[in-house]
Order: sequence, then C-alpha cells, then structure tokens
Amino acid sequence: MRILVDLNHPVDVNYFKNSIREWTQQHGCQVDITLQPRGKMVAILQSELPGHPFTAMGTFQKTMARKLLMHAWRFPQFARHVRRGRYDVVTSFGGIVVSHATWLLRKPSIIFDDDIAVSYTHLRAHETVLDLVCRLLLEKKNNKNTII
Repeated sequence: MRILVDLNHPVDVNYFKNSIREWTQQHGCQVDITLQPRGKMVAILQSELPGHPFTAMGTFQKTMARKLLMHAWRFPQFARHVRRGRYDVVTSFGGIVVSHATWLLRKPSIIFDDDIAVSYTHLRAHETVLDLVCRLLLEKKNNKNTII
C-alpha cells in the first residue's frame, strides 16, 4: 500500500511519526512525506524519522494574503504529486490542499482536525492513527444508529 502523509506544522511530525514507523516496519507500506517547511520542521522530521525521505512543497507564509497565494501555488503541485505517486490513501492534519486535491482526483483521504467534537482529550496515548480512525468511525456509526 502506498500512503502519502502531508505535514503542515512541526507538531504534525509528532502526531504521525509512530504511525509512519508502524506502516513501514510492521505493515510493509510505502510511506511518502510531503511538507511545507516551517520553523524547525525539517530538523524535527530528520531527528524523529532519520533517513526517511520527504518532498518539500512551498514555504510557510505569515500574512493571510500570502497564505492564500501559497495555497494557490501549492495546490496544483500537490495534486500532480498525488496523481503521479498513485497513492492508495493520503492523510494530513488540517490539510486544505490535501482535502481539495484528493477530492478532485477521487483519492481516499483522511484529514484530521482539532475541534470540539474531536479534541486532543479524546486521543489515547497508546493509539496509532489507524486505531484512532477506526475507533472514531465506529463511534460515529454507533451514534448515528442511536434513536433519541
């Protein structure tokens, strides 16, 4: 299985690092990483996942106007990368570019976000990203079937 992980913030490295290790070492998946360099993100990635290759796309921008321009520039690059990579699934934390690109390319994606419904307090330390997704989907399915 080919998985693409898009990192947008230095914290995303810590969020995905254990899952990336598990996917590659235990499940034999090919995991590629794209990132938008920001602060010490590259240094953190290289220390947490030494030797794991990554593709840098774009740069971090501080103003809203520059962020919009960067998303407009990064979107076609990212979509082309996904199409050429023939990934089975793409995942990101709060990835606007990822969600739009995968929707247009009809590729499955898992986009994490931090809001009231799914806050960090619901995350369990022993869970991998795969465990978390399965648990949240199961909870959502069970809640839909509950008649109030």
